[in-house]
Amino acid sequence: MNVIPPFLRLFECPSPKQPCITKCYHYYLFTEMCFKPRNVFLLDEDISLRDLDLQALLRTWACAFWPQQPPLIVQPLIAESTQLFDYVTVQPWSTGRLSKVVASASGWVEQQAPLLNAEFFAWFVRRVLVHTRSTAFRFGADWSADKTWCGAARNYSVLVLNWSLDSVPCALITAPGCSVHHLNTRTMRDKRANRPQFRQRAREVMNRYQALYPTWVEEDVRRKTNPLDAHYGPSFKKVFALNERCERNIP
Repeated sequence: MNVIPPFLRLFECPSPKQPCITKCYHYYLFTEMCFKPRNVFLLDEDISLRDLDLQALLRTWACAFWPQQPPLIVQPLIAESTQLFDYVTVQPWSTGRLSKVVASASGWVEQQAPLLNAEFFAWFVRRVLVHTRSTAFRFGADWSADKTWCGAARNYSVLVLNWSLDSVPCALITAPGCSVHHLNTRTMRDKRANRPQFRQRAREVMNRYQALYPTWVEEDVRRKTNPLDAHYGPSFKKVFALNERCERNIP
């Protein structure tokens, strides 16, 4: 599975007090490239691939849900406990029975380090973000894109790709060696310290997404999208071993 080398690092705002060019605005650079990759790997500038086994990550993505097609959007876990929602970090997946899980369906993939099917990504940029780009640029916030793309991927997988309703459009890769590091927590601290200003701008952007795509936007990413939540979690498929036949067929 070929991916674009991570030569384009996507920068966040230096401070939530000031609007800036958002990550989603930069996504258009990928769609203008002349070559056609199979997948894209989008990285924030403070994400490190140190210790990441990229081949294991790609192999797990390809084979975890076989014979179904690989999810359209996945992410490696974050090694550090720096995230607002811990189910995208290593710690809660590292004990007991959960430590055996290699991948899990998820209702949310965070936009710090996602891998996306390139055809879906191009469609999402050209058909979805085209209608929200100016709002995100004006308010300097882009937290709603990743609350929308799993809903979009669900519809795309069924209506465009003719996948079954039980297919998995979004997933977390939880296998050993498949986590990445979050090196800089400054931006996260700033967002917490200046929460009223940031939330006001983020709400303006989310209002635009919700007006356009009301059935795709998932505002509650703490529980409803959480594969570890006591109530919602059991509905998300968890995989404990890769299919050997699929692995043998990987180039």
